[in-house]
Amino acid sequence: ENETAAYTRLGILFSSNAGVQLVSNLFLGRIIDRVGSSQPLFGGVIAMTATTILFAFASDLSQKHRYAIILGARTLQGVSSACAATGGMAWLASLFPTDEERGVAMGTAMTGLGMGVLLGPPMGAAFTHFGIEDGWKLSFLSLASLCIVDAALQVYLVWSPLPTFKTETSDDDNIGCSHFRAIKRLMLDPYIVLTFIISFFGNTVMAVLETTFSQLITSKFHAAGWTLGAIFIPCMLPYIMATPLSGKFLARVGRTYGLLVGSLFLISGIVSLPFLVAWLVNEHMSVWYMSISLSLCGVGLGVMDSSVMLFMAEIVQKRHSSMFGSSCAIVDASVSLAFFLGPLCSSTLIDRFHYKWVYMGLGVLLALCMPFLYYLHNLPRLERVATDSERRPLMRANSSGDLTHVQQHEHGGYS
Repeated sequence: ENETAAYTRLGILFSSNAGVQLVSNLFLGRIIDRVGSSQPLFGGVIAMTATTILFAFASDLSQKHRYAIILGARTLQGVSSACAATGGMAWLASLFPTDEERGVAMGTAMTGLGMGVLLGPPMGAAFTHFGIEDGWKLSFLSLASLCIVDAALQVYLVWSPLPTFKTETSDDDNIGCSHFRAIKRLMLDPYIVLTFIISFFGNTVMAVLETTFSQLITSKFHAAGWTLGAIFIPCMLPYIMATPLSGKFLARVGRTYGLLVGSLFLISGIVSLPFLVAWLVNEHMSVWYMSISLSLCGVGLGVMDSSVMLFMAEIVQKRHSSMFGSSCAIVDASVSLAFFLGPLCSSTLIDRFHYKWVYMGLGVLLALCMPFLYYLHNLPRLERVATDSERRPLMRANSSGDLTHVQQHEHGGYS
């Protein structure tokens, strides 16, 4: 019973980050659309630095309050992660207007995400496995140092003459709940909903692998120590290589084909993995042969994430007045939801149905989304009905005979 409670507390601790990040995106996207991305980005990295230092010295806290303090720090990290992911991608989407430039910029930024996921487990495993005293504390302090460097670079960029963006808003945006209406309007767009679902299932594959794969190779291959961290290198290294290279590729062939190619690679990787595990166990072969399936998953997720970001930027540019902050918040929400539900549900499902059926089920769910990619191929513009705040100046201009002003408003909004 105590072991079950410990696993429950650990699951809550892991999922709290993604859960808070999911909720934070409901507010953060609209805030970025209003004030720009510089302040949320800088505030996020400061919060990340503080919480990482707190993790490093968690063992010095009293046993009674240790879990509550760590859970609070983990929750604050969810907010800071949302600031970094949403603010950064929204900034890049506004700075680089063309598809090829935007693809390269977002791909390069997502390479940083991949490097973090790639270096984290091996670094922590190495510090612990090779007997470094307080290795886990050194891991957190190293991350805190990187956060401080990041904050210094942001100060330099904020004071340099790089442009920032703010989305033009109507009078209705002064109402307190306008950001909820903005998110609701975006989420009612079927193209955004479909992109959200595809991104969710694609990242769920990685969330389930990160949660269950270490346990799988421990039970099947008796792997331990360094191997548990390094086994994710064959997955994340192709991800790092695929994200920056896919920008020019997607600019030539289109984002729809990028989603298709990414889905096919992900399905091939996750479906082949349980069969490859069974074969390796029967033949008494090395665990590293699973790099084949893991590499397919890494390439697929890299191409898919780049395609989703670019496609979402195109959707809001054509249909929703370039609301880059809210659109990037929706993409980040799909990733957060995947990494929130993945750790919570995957272990229970594997205990009930066996890991082979869970992995194959993820492949089937992703395959069911692929026929709908046809509807994303030709993205139509959205004709928007004017709001009351936009009709008032039209009526005033019409009464005064200012036809030029009327024509400008008639052609405003979504063309």
